[in-house]
Amino acid sequence: MKVGLSEEEKEIFLDAMTELRRIGSRNQFVKITEILPYNARQLCHYWRNYLNPEVCQYNLDDEEKQFIDNWILLNRTGNGVIEWKILCQDLKKAILCFTI
Repeated sequence: MKVGLSEEEKEIFLDAMTELRRIGSRNQFVKITEILPYNARQLCHYWRNYLNPEVCQYNLDDEEKQFIDNWILLNRTGNGVIEWKILCQDLKKAILCFTI
């Protein structure tokens, strides 16, 4: 089942995540299932792909796409693995350089 949160549910979710992170909860999505009618997996997916304020919601420009292509060419491991977490960190750094 695809999750489509209402604006009210999004606000509840954001507030709950902020509070649970503040207190250091390790079971954030499980705890939020007590408030919202979705399972922890659905909430985790929705957070990671849509609601997390750290996720970029706009389309990448040509400069960013070129950076990603070049980064992958230079940093892909021998068995073809792409370290997406490191790529995201490097892209954030590069974007700061682009905007200055």
